[in-house]
Amino acid sequence: MSYTIFDNGGSLKILRDGRTLFITKSTITEITVIRENVIKLGRANCINSIYIRHPDVSSPFAFNATTLAILLNSWVANAPLPPPND
Repeated sequence: MSYTIFDNGGSLKILRDGRTLFITKSTITEITVIRENVIKLGRANCINSIYIRHPDVSSPFAFNATTLAILLNSWVANAPLPPPND
């Protein structure tokens, strides 16, 4: 099982085994490392959170889970702002 994660503007695009998952950056509340090699993409509650093992991520390449979490946090922090509701 291999994951490929892309910064797709306002969302993260996650490819795994021929399947695609888009996660809107505005719904991500936290990106943290748990259990030494697992990245948690925190959302509204733990049921909606996504857990990815660092060794299963083929791209973007990072030497450890902490570096990958920092990269993903920077992608989410630079998300474009949604348009105003006028």
